[in-house]
Amino acid sequence: MAERSNPFATRFIQPGQQFVEPPGFPGAEALLDRFRCHRSWGQIVGPHGCGKTSLARALVERIRPEFRKAHFMVIRRSAKTGDRCEIVTRVHGQGEGELWVVDGLEQLSLLQRYCLIGHCRHRKCSLLVTSHRALWGVPVLIRLLPSFSHFSQIDDSLTDSTSLPLDDAMVKRVYDEHEGDYRSEEHTSELQSRQYLV
Repeated sequence: MAERSNPFATRFIQPGQQFVEPPGFPGAEALLDRFRCHRSWGQIVGPHGCGKTSLARALVERIRPEFRKAHFMVIRRSAKTGDRCEIVTRVHGQGEGELWVVDGLEQLSLLQRYCLIGHCRHRKCSLLVTSHRALWGVPVLIRLLPSFSHFSQIDDSLTDSTSLPLDDAMVKRVYDEHEGDYRSEEHTSELQSRQYLV
């Protein structure tokens, strides 16, 4: 049996790979208007794998010309303590007209978050963050929630003509079992074993 490409594999849906607008999405310009109204501060909130990183990257591409410099920093659970401290230190040395994008702010300790937010306010830097939960000190721009209809849109955008069609009932069952985590390793493995081995 020849193994077909699985469109849900991690290599295709790493954080930031692409943003597929969910149902009811207000639009990038509406979010940017909110961002500017909050003096270019805001956070994108949502559970793992719902599109926070992708949306942050899409917004940054639109507003990059408005800033002297834009920094995009990704913090993952596996990040070492020293790396997390370095992020806070880097922000401390910057100034007005710069945009700091911190993907995964909740991975910093409470003290580190307090210092980073404080440095940005003191230095008059702009700040866009993503987080699994709403965090103190940064206005919420949007809360992204997983839904099966959004999952289906992502499926359509990732599945190519060489892939076998997915059975909606099976995909819905797997989606429910993994509580809407689009990038769950178990989710990926089950879809692969059921639909992409022919």
